[in-house]
Amino acid sequence: MQVSHRHGENALIFVVEMTVAIAVCEGCGQEAAVAERMLYGGALGAVLRCPGCELAMIRLAATPAGHRLDMRGVALLRIARAA
Repeated sequence: MQVSHRHGENALIFVVEMTVAIAVCEGCGQEAAVAERMLYGGALGAVLRCPGCELAMIRLAATPAGHRLDMRGVALLRIARAA
């Protein structure tokens, strides 16, 4: 989800490189790589917001039982095939 310190949590959920995946914002339709979204994070999780309309696109929360991923703000996620 994020290029640096959150990469480990991203790898727990996705087996592809998500930072280069294109996410389309549900709110304003802006298309950009996941790594280009605004990251707000802390010890318990992270929120990725659209820089165009500030909609919370992706939420990742760490719980004692595992992880919770909420992608209600993503209208479409395009993941390119590995070369």
